[in-house]
Amino acid sequence: MDDTVDGDDSTICGFTALTPPTTIAATVWDGWHHAVPWPGHTFMIVEKNSKRAITLPDTSGRVCLQDTHEGHDTNARQQWHCVRRYGWFGFLNPQSGKYLGHNDHNGIVARADKQGCWENLMPRKHPDGGYELLLPHWWWAVRVMVVAHDGKSLAVRDDGTTLWEFVKV
Repeated sequence: MDDTVDGDDSTICGFTALTPPTTIAATVWDGWHHAVPWPGHTFMIVEKNSKRAITLPDTSGRVCLQDTHEGHDTNARQQWHCVRRYGWFGFLNPQSGKYLGHNDHNGIVARADKQGCWENLMPRKHPDGGYELLLPHWWWAVRVMVVAHDGKSLAVRDDGTTLWEFVKV
């Protein structure tokens, strides 16, 4: 075997790394650890724009959006345990034992003791970040959970875009 050394010290392949003078983050961290909704975990369900959480404020079963105290309040009224039944997700408030669902007036409530058809929800990832919350409507349609016109209560609509984030607690 001949050990020949090439005397040519010219560069055969090379590149120059270009590092920009500044790096710009695509998003600003809001202090919360967002998670993928999944059965067996408990979350605050937070409206993406306002950072207010779905809350069960009293025993009436009406739910609304309320402040989360800068994301550090793990208030039991704002916690929702994710479960799965027949492929649909359900969200149970552990303090009350009631499931998040809808009523026959297109409102969002938490009154059911078990996950029935009106308590079935399906989070769908949105390209702008966050999730839409979809609900079945009889056997032929899927509707969406949105913030109602008053800005505080929640409603079921045929269309609309309210984006939700899930913060694991």
